[in-house]
Amino acid sequence: MMKTERNYLSGIGSGIILFHAAVVITALIITGCYTDKKISSTTIDMVVVFNKDVPIAKASSIMFESGYSFSDTTKNRMTKIPLRETGPMYNVKVSKDKIEEFSSEMKSIPHIYEVYRAD
Repeated sequence: MMKTERNYLSGIGSGIILFHAAVVITALIITGCYTDKKISSTTIDMVVVFNKDVPIAKASSIMFESGYSFSDTTKNRMTKIPLRETGPMYNVKVSKDKIEEFSSEMKSIPHIYEVYRAD
């Protein structure tokens, strides 16, 4: 009799855990869909272009030290600046309220050729 009670209780426990998991997954899906439609992005993509003579390692180090989220876009570059004139290029996610601060901070670095908003 004890053995069947234990199996019955563990079956209930498993059912409760599965139910809660389903509720959490459903809530995440619904919330994700809702926020995609209702909340606009709080970040803006900026492009930082380095001078031609700046090595990729140096440029990456400067971007890392800036503290912003960035990705290297040198290889797949579709830019208004010809490749022969510039060096490494990075796409940076910047909070809307820090655009001016970011631009002035980046422009003050002598290794940087140009900073502009991504199209």
